[in-house]
Amino acid sequence: MAPITRKLLLPAFIFLVFVSIFAFGDTALREFSSNALGRTFEFFPYFLGIGAWLSAAFLCNRLVNIFVWETVFVRLTGAQAPRLLMQLSGATIFFVAALGIVGIVFNRSLTGILTASGAMGLVIGLALQTMIRDVFSGVALNIERPFQIGDYVSITERGLVHGSGRVEEGNWRSTRLLTVEGNIQTIPNSVLGTCVITNLSRPVPSSESEVLVVLDFSVESSRALRVFDAALKEAVLAGKLAAEPAPRSLISAIDETGVKYKLKYVFDPRRGPPGKTRHVVLEYVLHHLQKAGLTPAYPKRDTFTAPMPERALDYYRHAPQLLTRVSLFRGLTQAERDELASTMTLRHFGAGDLIIRHGDAGASMFILVEGVLEVMVPAKDSDTTVKVGRVRPGEFFGEMSLLTGLPRSATVIAAASAVVFEISKDNIKPLLDSRPEIAEMISTVAAERQVATANPPIEEAASQDRDVKTVAGRILEGIRRFFGLTLQAT
Repeated sequence: MAPITRKLLLPAFIFLVFVSIFAFGDTALREFSSNALGRTFEFFPYFLGIGAWLSAAFLCNRLVNIFVWETVFVRLTGAQAPRLLMQLSGATIFFVAALGIVGIVFNRSLTGILTASGAMGLVIGLALQTMIRDVFSGVALNIERPFQIGDYVSITERGLVHGSGRVEEGNWRSTRLLTVEGNIQTIPNSVLGTCVITNLSRPVPSSESEVLVVLDFSVESSRALRVFDAALKEAVLAGKLAAEPAPRSLISAIDETGVKYKLKYVFDPRRGPPGKTRHVVLEYVLHHLQKAGLTPAYPKRDTFTAPMPERALDYYRHAPQLLTRVSLFRGLTQAERDELASTMTLRHFGAGDLIIRHGDAGASMFILVEGVLEVMVPAKDSDTTVKVGRVRPGEFFGEMSLLTGLPRSATVIAAASAVVFEISKDNIKPLLDSRPEIAEMISTVAAERQVATANPPIEEAASQDRDVKTVAGRILEGIRRFFGLTLQAT
């Protein structure tokens, strides 16, 4: 049996029963009532009339729902009919049926009823004008359909945000949103009728957003864009932003504060609200700015009686300061950092460039200053490679080849334009010759890093300490052999 037939079977059957009895059995029923039970069942004709009208309204409402709202409306709009419109049409049909019952079944004049209901409606309308405005605004919203259930919307009026969240329900009087805090926010439909509704889920599920960052004029725009692009690229690699269309950064404006950079990205509100995504983007941006030695600009209204503070670190002049942010060299003195910074090499790589290859011989390490890198290792039983991690600004890699001469343990490729410092064996050997205990400090830091990446997250502190000491001793022995030092492993 077809679905439409099943929906119409019950109302049609009830309607036919009442109409048949009312049309063909009225005389017999009156005679039976008079002869058998007197006046007790005289109300049955009224009961049959009321039943006929209500069953007709029931059938008519079902027909309208099926052939108008579920068929014609869907074909014209391509969407399901709003529940509010279906309820209004049903209420209208049953109101007409009620008038028919009063006028035909009870044989009463409708003029007085309509006049009285009009006056009563005026009084009720004045008392409930806010609710009525909500209802009619709800009808308009259901006709225009600026959003659907499940869409993420933002409600604003003259820059003031009334609410934002996922649409959970829309009824006669209000619309309910599920906010990012997990609360249900009810907004009257009359308020929605006067607000700007931004649907972040239409016409496509994802939506574009942007953040503004201001840097000082002293920062080269090419350098700033490289840092921002790397931050956005890392957010994509971490699965925080959509890869397509790719996020991008561009110069937005220049004012008395500095150069304004606009970072544009696409996010899916179904996976997280705009505020949460903006937080993630700014978190990555601040990390990359900090590791690159850059700080956001501020209004130039301060009066300095001493030299102005540095707002941007230069690769060469401030290389020792950048080294202080690398954990591997935290035990060096300022003089030793100055000496190492003066000999290490600055290198630039474009997006997709190979920095080191797995298995290659090497005697140097790298410190990432700007950009983001991808780390890959060969897959088991395959000629392909597997991505196992990323290198962020301020992090180092390749230290085992520098310290022990071992072949490269991974392949590292620039995911975005990158700037790195390369430290070779010849750069660090003078420091080890002048102060051999540096080897012990470096081996301990390298061991801590290996243990942290190799061990499970939950581990007893004592066991971790033993592992660090064991690995540090092995690394120190490798340093001794590779650099020809006379040291005792600890």
